[in-house]
Amino acid sequence: MVALVVALYNPIADTVRAWLGWDGANIHGYLLNPDTINIGLDDKPPGQRVDTVTQYEKLLRVGMINKGYSIATLSSNFVCTGENQKEGDKRYVFSFDFYDAKDQIKLYPEIDAQSGTAFIGKLSGAQLYTEAEVGVAGPNKCTFAYFDKYGFHPLLLDLGVDDAEMLSSLLK
Repeated sequence: MVALVVALYNPIADTVRAWLGWDGANIHGYLLNPDTINIGLDDKPPGQRVDTVTQYEKLLRVGMINKGYSIATLSSNFVCTGENQKEGDKRYVFSFDFYDAKDQIKLYPEIDAQSGTAFIGKLSGAQLYTEAEVGVAGPNKCTFAYFDKYGFHPLLLDLGVDDAEMLSSLLK
């Protein structure tokens, strides 16, 4: 009897999840830490390194967890907003591209169902904007997008004080 219940549980649970629309992806994200790559030094083998570093790439490591039952593909870029500045209603808007540091290419990361991993976001721009100039969520938010078997889904992360300081450190 127990063997029968165990054998039938997964097929029945999968069918019920599909009927209720609960079998899609369910993504949660976290900002992990900022980093800097010294171009010509950190990205080269020992025999090919330069003597003087003149270029840097600012990176942000992001952890993503899929608690759902379907694979998810993240959009290739995401945006984070900093705190409102004291002068007027301006705030920094940070634009990132998911990035493969080894192959130095832009990524469209995939996250399997019931799994998680860390990705690198390469800073592609950081500018002061008013809310009227750039309509993004904020302050202190990150906006991601992902696709699963049901289509497009936005993901909005609220940033804590430590996360906001992490973003600010990328300006230095």
